[in-house]
Amino acid sequence: MNRDEFLEGLLAADRHDGGLRCRRLFRVDAQLFASLRHEVADLRDRCKPSVVGERSHVTNWAGPRGEVLQYSLLNASGRTDDFASDHDLSTRNKWFFDAVRWPALSDWITTWPDVINFRVHVLAAGAALEAHEEHVPFRTKRGGVGARLRFHLPIETNPEAELNLDGAVHHLEAGAVFLVNQGCVHSTHNRGAAPRVHLVWDSFLTSATFAFLFEASDPRLEPATPEVDVLRHEPLATHRRLMPAVARDEAAAMDVCESQ
Repeated sequence: MNRDEFLEGLLAADRHDGGLRCRRLFRVDAQLFASLRHEVADLRDRCKPSVVGERSHVTNWAGPRGEVLQYSLLNASGRTDDFASDHDLSTRNKWFFDAVRWPALSDWITTWPDVINFRVHVLAAGAALEAHEEHVPFRTKRGGVGARLRFHLPIETNPEAELNLDGAVHHLEAGAVFLVNQGCVHSTHNRGAAPRVHLVWDSFLTSATFAFLFEASDPRLEPATPEVDVLRHEPLATHRRLMPAVARDEAAAMDVCESQ
């Protein structure tokens, strides 16, 4: 996929006009994935999460139901319950603080270019996020229009953990990295009996990010079949939305940007 096709696909989905809603990017090497799974479980045992259901949480607007927890891995405080800078559209002054205890997680985080945030996101059995809409385009500090990308790596899941993107229902299997277009109206529901645990992160679409996704080769990441099966179609009802940072006519100028 070339850059122009990728940008147009992102924008079309952001306009709810088909486009690139969800794409499987890579399958993670089995040994690396086992290490990530072990370290995520250990981190959850040792660290304090933030509770998305609390009204002060930055993600509370998405309508959590049931127990929805988040562990923020990139910030200036080193606290996993500190979500204050998760969505500040900046890569600056953020670190993962315990590379010694969790080296696989540290290496995984630093592998990805121009990362804005990195989170462990947990939906307990029966938990959900209601339908909500964000946006891919954003206004850069230089006045241009850039793109923010969202990635998921399911760590623990079950067939009844589902993601709805503009009415198309998907299941994201463990061990693969997915691009999920947050500009779609989307909701998620874990109807299974065990928690759904995903690593979720946002990156700026920079030249380095595009090259990593489509041109570079990492021996730990195997290119995967991009199409993600649609389990069924289930129209979404009234949804919550963030106000767009960029008008629709301006969004057509979206391009790769420099990290901020």
